Amino acid sequence: MDIHHHLSSGGGAWSILDAQQGKVVAELRYSISDAILVIESVWVDVSLRGKGVGKKLVETAIEYAREHNIKVHPVCSFASALFDAHAVEWSDVRS
Repeated sequence: MDIHHHLSSGGGAWSILDAQQGKVVAELRYSISDAILVIESVWVDVSLRGKGVGKKLVETAIEYAREHNIKVHPVCSFASALFDAHAVEWSDVRS
């Protein structure tokens, strides 16, 4: 699965497209303010849930934050739970 990054004013999204159906099947939306990437939502199509797709999107956001020397604030309950589960591993980027 290819993850596509879409930038917009003040934020953006990472999404995964189903090439056969031509539709988004997973997406993480975020905003950036004061060098903090705020994970606002993570959505995964029901057909892909439980397969690590949402976690991969959050990991992509973490990689981006590390590359750009910014922090991450997970507002989304799914992302927040992942941050809690990986508290030590991701402590360097959590705001």
